Amino acid sequence: MKQIYRFSIDKIRADIPLGLKRFIKHRLSQNIIFYFLYQCYLRDFIGLKEMPQRLPKSITIEATNHCNADCIMCPRNQMTRKTGYMDIMLYEKIISDCVRNGVKEIRLHNYGEPLLHPRIVDMIRIAKKNKLWVLFVTNGSLLSSEKSEKIIKSNLDELCISVDSHKKEDYNKIRRGLDYDTLKSNISLFFELKNKLGAKKPRIIISHVLLNPEDKDNFIKTWENKVDEILLVFYHNWSGESLLREEKPIKKWPCPLLWKRIYILWNGDVTFCCRDFNGGIVLGNLKNEPLEKIYFGERYRELRRSHLKEDFASVPICKDCRSLVFY
Repeated sequence: MKQIYRFSIDKIRADIPLGLKRFIKHRLSQNIIFYFLYQCYLRDFIGLKEMPQRLPKSITIEATNHCNADCIMCPRNQMTRKTGYMDIMLYEKIISDCVRNGVKEIRLHNYGEPLLHPRIVDMIRIAKKNKLWVLFVTNGSLLSSEKSEKIIKSNLDELCISVDSHKKEDYNKIRRGLDYDTLKSNISLFFELKNKLGAKKPRIIISHVLLNPEDKDNFIKTWENKVDEILLVFYHNWSGESLLREEKPIKKWPCPLLWKRIYILWNGDVTFCCRDFNGGIVLGNLKNEPLEKIYFGERYRELRRSHLKEDFASVPICKDCRSLVFY
């Protein structure tokens, strides 16, 4: 099985050595090859305009913001918005909007455990019926034999399971309310069922939030050759709630999420940022408007305009966001 070790893209640029960044910036003005490489590195920030030509290819739809865990790095304990499950008729309307606008990928997670939604398998099937690539992130605790078999048969493309430690004691402390032995058993069972059914999908990704970066190598050793991909994610400061770096930033960049993603909460509210756990900036609601009207609307344009002008302070959630910083 081919192994892939991948860092979360919005954190890579914050961890490239400072000297290398300055070297790249110096050389790009002298050599066309370096200029090309630099453009590839910053491809998310090139050619950004106030009015995009089309909707993003990937849309995140929050199936639910209910969760059965209390993870220490998750901001859900600060969440004040209502909890609920997306209505299936609203979901079908959203999928129709996505297909009409050329969306290719649906992510059925956000601030909750997708497997808690009583119709999550139906949601996968509806999206697959419309020829969309479908994935979601789960804590894996609810992957029973029955549910796992239904998910495999739904033709889900990718399943990302959050693990966060290779040690039982640490895992149970980080993912409060869950159990490491149960998780490992569920993952083994999922692979057994997948092999039994002769299924090629879903791809299995194991993700790890690097609360302790020194554990990275041991975590990889635990899961390599067992899963399709290992995703290593740096801890985020949740837009200023906890500042984890002291270096003086070289540059702040417009956030590519304003052009590359749309986040839809369980009640149909549209937001632009995956860090906006409280839905503080709502740009419209899909119960009342088509997706394209919201995305190309004035409120979205105003946010893009602020970022292009580097006026990040005018958007409270962006003011101290570490993902925008190039150190």
